[in-house]
Amino acid sequence: MNRLTIGIEDTSPLDEIASTLGDAMGFAPEKRDSVHFGGTYYLGRTHAGEEFTVFANHDLVDDAPAYPDHADLRVVVRIHLTDLDADEATALLDKTLGTHSRVLFVEPLRG
Repeated sequence: MNRLTIGIEDTSPLDEIASTLGDAMGFAPEKRDSVHFGGTYYLGRTHAGEEFTVFANHDLVDDAPAYPDHADLRVVVRIHLTDLDADEATALLDKTLGTHSRVLFVEPLRG
């Protein structure tokens, strides 16, 4: 199992990105709010137990990108508890969203 953090080159609103991902992956995104995720973000869980979090690459406290080394990426998708590897996940996001994505972090999770 992995937790993947992927940046997306997309200018669409967060709710549209979350909805498109939800339709493709079989989850209903819930709108939430947290300073940790840059304000409004979307959370959804698949029947397989994967958790998708869609949030802006923006740190509200510092009013700067949350991932400054990737400031060109406006949107971040975190996929938690997935068996997808980084290449599979980026291919899936690129195909689903019609955009280009880039892996920021891969964190293997212990079962």
